[in-house]
Amino acid sequence: MGGARGDLGKEELRERFRKLLDSYAWRSHGRGLSQLQFRGFYMAHEQPMVQLSAKRPQLEQLYATMISYAGVVGSLRLARIWFDDLKGKGLKQSTRCCNALILAYAKKGGAQTALSIREQMKAFRKGCSPNVVTYYILIAMFARLGDAPGLANLLGDSECSSFRPDPMTYNTLLCGYSKMGMPEDFDKTHGEMVEDLEDELSEESYNALLVGCSRLDRLDELQRCVGDMLAREMSLASPVVAEEIAKAYRRNRWVEGLDTVIQLEEKSPGISPTFQSFVNACNDDLEKKEALVSR
Repeated sequence: MGGARGDLGKEELRERFRKLLDSYAWRSHGRGLSQLQFRGFYMAHEQPMVQLSAKRPQLEQLYATMISYAGVVGSLRLARIWFDDLKGKGLKQSTRCCNALILAYAKKGGAQTALSIREQMKAFRKGCSPNVVTYYILIAMFARLGDAPGLANLLGDSECSSFRPDPMTYNTLLCGYSKMGMPEDFDKTHGEMVEDLEDELSEESYNALLVGCSRLDRLDELQRCVGDMLAREMSLASPVVAEEIAKAYRRNRWVEGLDTVIQLEEKSPGISPTFQSFVNACNDDLEKKEALVSR
C-alpha cells in the first residue's frame, strides 16, 4: 500500500490536492479562511505541482509547504489535517513537516502543543528528530510570548544546548530578553554573541542591539551602536526599530545624541522621519521653561 501511494501519477496528485483545497476551504468558511484564499494558493502552486514526479521527498516537501501555508493563514485545524494526511499517502512525518506544524502552533501561541510535537518527533520515524530550526522556532515563540520560565526550560534542555546558536537565534534572544526586562540575560547573550561571532556583527545584530538597548533605557550603549552602524554604513532595519529608539528617548526626555540617530535614520531607506518631531517638541518645552524663568 505504501509503495503504491508513494508512486502517484502527476495528474492524480494534482487532482487530489485540488479536491483537498476545495473541501477544506468550504469547511473553514467563516473561520478566517476563504475558498478564494485557497484557490489563490492552489493557482500559485499549480505549475510546480504539475512538474513534480510524485516521489516521496518531493511529496514531503510539498506537504511541508501546505502545512506552513495553513499556519500563515491561521488555520491550525487545516495544518493538523494535512500533517495527519501524510499517513494516508503512505508517507512518514519528516523533520521538515514537523517543524512546519510546530511553527503553525507557535504563531498562534500554542506553546504546549508545539512542545509536545517536539517530544513526539523521535517516535515518528528514525532520523525525524528536532534540529536547529526546531529550536529556533521554539525560542522565537517563547521570546514573542514573553514567557521567561518557558524559555529558560527550553534553553536548559540538553539537546537544545547542544546546538550552536546562529546570528538569528542570538538576535531573537536579545530582543526577547529586553522585552521581558531581563538585563542580566541580555548582557550574557550579548557577550556570548560577540565572542562567538568574533566581533563581526551583522546589520541585523546591530538592529537587535538597538531594540534591546532602547527597551532597557541604555541610551549610552545605544549611542555607541548608532556610531558603529554609521561607521560601517549600516541602516535601520524597519520602522519598528526607529519607534523603539524614539520611545526610549521620550521616556527619558533625552535630546543628547539625537543628531547621530537622525543621521542613521536619514541613511535608512523606507524609514519615515521619527525623531525630528520629538526634537522640535523638546525645543518648544525648553523655550517655554526659559520664558517662565525670565519672568
